[in-house]
Amino acid sequence: RFVVVCIAEYLSVSETKRLLQDLVTCNVAASHVIVNQLVTADAHLTDKEMAKIEKWANTPGMSESMKVVATKARNACRLTSSRRAIQTKYLTELQTAPQVQEAKLTIVQVPLLPEEVTGPIAICKFSKLLTSPDFNQTTDPAPPAAKMPRVLYDNQTSSSSAQATPSADQPATAANPLASKVEALLEDPEIQALIEQGGPKAQNAVDDLKANPMNVMTYMADPDLQPLVQAAMKKLF
Repeated sequence: RFVVVCIAEYLSVSETKRLLQDLVTCNVAASHVIVNQLVTADAHLTDKEMAKIEKWANTPGMSESMKVVATKARNACRLTSSRRAIQTKYLTELQTAPQVQEAKLTIVQVPLLPEEVTGPIAICKFSKLLTSPDFNQTTDPAPPAAKMPRVLYDNQTSSSSAQATPSADQPATAANPLASKVEALLEDPEIQALIEQGGPKAQNAVDDLKANPMNVMTYMADPDLQPLVQAAMKKLF
């Protein structure tokens, strides 16, 4: 399945909708859209709250050092509140887009974080944002993630993935459903005919995809291989 990642801004949402339409045209299955770097509700101020910040920042008799702090706090509040308003607009546009509604895609909302996501510990914490609460309770403890109504992975997905781990005496194709599908696909007469028509170029692509199925996106834009890729994706998904 294809998972799209974007941010809640005009250009990114426009490109995401176009990408989703292209995926449908190429018979590529998409399941989720992750909207990243969203300003959370606890960083957003209402007009009434913002007025209080403005009043405080302009309090007479404030020391120069305190004025600097107040000004920075006011500007930070203006920035986060304005960004959230913009993001809410484009998040709603994405949620109601025909490309999302017709395919019944899941929108996963990921908050803007105060730290950079680098290293195994940070990545593990970040992964909690893509999983359901009941799944998080079955894994190692980590700081609580933002509550989101829709998730990328749940217990059912995780369990099926865990069961797919090959044992020492289990063939890789038996443990990997996608690999099994690819092997069966290569026995399809239509696919074999398209490979033969494509010559060495098609055969090289097939050999690459057998080892790395996710490389399929590399060949989708190649006009010589498009008939083969589209036929294969239609049969796989």
